[in-house]
Amino acid sequence: MKKNNYNWNLNPDNLSPEEIAKHKDFDALLKKAVPATEQVPQKAPTIRRLYYIGGAVAAALIGILFYTVGFGTGPAAPIVTFDEYAAAQPYVNPPIETIQKAFNSQSIDVNKGGVYEYDNGSKVTVPAGAFTDRYGNLAVGQVDIKYKEYHDYVDFFLSGIPLEYDSAGTKYFLESAGMIEIYAEQNGERLEMTPGKTLDVELVSSINVKKGAPLPSFNIYSLDTEARNWVYEGVDQITLAEEPAADLLSEEDEILQEKATTIKNLERKETKQLAAIEASLPKPVKPYKPMKKNGTDQAFNFDIAADQIKYGNEVPTAAQEGVRSAEQDLMKLKQEYGNTVWQVSPNNGPYEKEAIRAVTWDDMNMRHLKNQDYELKLIKGDKSVKLIVNPVLNGADYEAALAKFNAEQTAYLAKLDERSTALAQKKAALREEIEAERALFDKKFDERIAAYRAKGQENRATDELISVRVINNFTATSLGIWNCDRPIPPSIYTLKGEFKGSDNSEFDGNIAYLVDKQRNSVARFYTQKGTDLQFNMKSDNLLWLVTEDNKFAIYPPEEFKKINTKFGEHTFVMNVDDRKIETEEDIREILNF
Repeated sequence: MKKNNYNWNLNPDNLSPEEIAKHKDFDALLKKAVPATEQVPQKAPTIRRLYYIGGAVAAALIGILFYTVGFGTGPAAPIVTFDEYAAAQPYVNPPIETIQKAFNSQSIDVNKGGVYEYDNGSKVTVPAGAFTDRYGNLAVGQVDIKYKEYHDYVDFFLSGIPLEYDSAGTKYFLESAGMIEIYAEQNGERLEMTPGKTLDVELVSSINVKKGAPLPSFNIYSLDTEARNWVYEGVDQITLAEEPAADLLSEEDEILQEKATTIKNLERKETKQLAAIEASLPKPVKPYKPMKKNGTDQAFNFDIAADQIKYGNEVPTAAQEGVRSAEQDLMKLKQEYGNTVWQVSPNNGPYEKEAIRAVTWDDMNMRHLKNQDYELKLIKGDKSVKLIVNPVLNGADYEAALAKFNAEQTAYLAKLDERSTALAQKKAALREEIEAERALFDKKFDERIAAYRAKGQENRATDELISVRVINNFTATSLGIWNCDRPIPPSIYTLKGEFKGSDNSEFDGNIAYLVDKQRNSVARFYTQKGTDLQFNMKSDNLLWLVTEDNKFAIYPPEEFKKINTKFGEHTFVMNVDDRKIETEEDIREILNF
């Protein structure tokens, strides 16, 4: 990247197009700035020119995004409920940024497709032509599959991925049978799924089941970070990775296992056929509403001439390609609307404009985030500032673009309705067929079980839980986070809690975490006097939070056992563990139960 200096003028006067054009000769300006005796370098990786074109900076302009987060710090303003706290935070919000599970990476020839294999036996089958760039161009050649799995409460805690689920206004927790996060990248840029293409996932994990009981049912959900909720995608086709010991099963157990396997295969058939129906009618491309230059948030322009970007024999870095790609996005709009510029997004908090203006920046890069959001990164040595920017229009250009969008939006919604109607008809016919098959299977197995019980035999299943390895089979229609879950309602036992340290210090304004040993999930809540804490008195429970000095405060299972009331108030006196926390293993040792 070229180390040019960028001096941010945050309160410029509005410039006319003629004035802007007059100052576009960057090389002439550079000659004025460099003494005649100094040799100007001939080779430069990029030539970037940054022009400010006016607009006063409002107090709510973009905030500096480059900062260090203490992983036990609560919010500054008073919060009444967890929902209020969560609404002000990123939806996926890791509590300890410095301790995160790394992605595993495997290269696949996207022209041919292939199978990504994980260490524990999990597999992801990638079809040929599965990915496109953000412009919709089909990716070719080698693509990196980025993949990681989450299996237990420590994984879920560290990931910051919420396990709350809102369905029709009712809140549930999700008990997980395993979760994956998967992306595809090429040259450092995230790719998207090709419409109509899907990934077949075989996620190997372990779940707890009662001896002799059939495998429980789980669903498949994808995480929608924009809607801030999980989206139900279908039924998890869960199967045993290995058969349990024969002496654990009675004849009735074996019949039930056979029935469960048969039904799972039928559900898997339904899921695959539903995916095929979806793929047969790809979603229409959603138009994006143009954004208007608002005159309050800072607007500016880059000029990156393609013929001036010289890499020599070097392969462009992802950062270099990100800058060029962002400019290409803008140029597509400029071809139709000449006055398109960049504007700092109004969707961020305030920042110290004087601190930005006081720095002469060495370098910058950009990358596309989503929709019309781009990340601009300013660099000075080891210091950097990130701003979210959008392409915006003004005046007649905006009105013309808005009229075009309205027409495209009307056509888009009509196509969505047509697709929805066609899909509903096809899916209804398929479900009618599947339900008829299931009714025959149910009748067959019920008759076998009735015949067995007529002999006076009893099922040997007990309440004892055993761990079994399973394979979660599902189809992923997009990249991102996918979870094999089942919703569970909060416990009926509710105490109004107060949270203190053993030294009588108060824990107010923290996010606390609660785990039930019988449920593979993590519940989160906000600590303050009177907080409702729901838990299962018939199970082992573990409660913890992270203090302001980055220590774990623990309320252990043995203390939960001493609680002798199902309702009312209770003070949770938590012991602070002084052990140093540097790795995931340190946390597992502290939170083991």
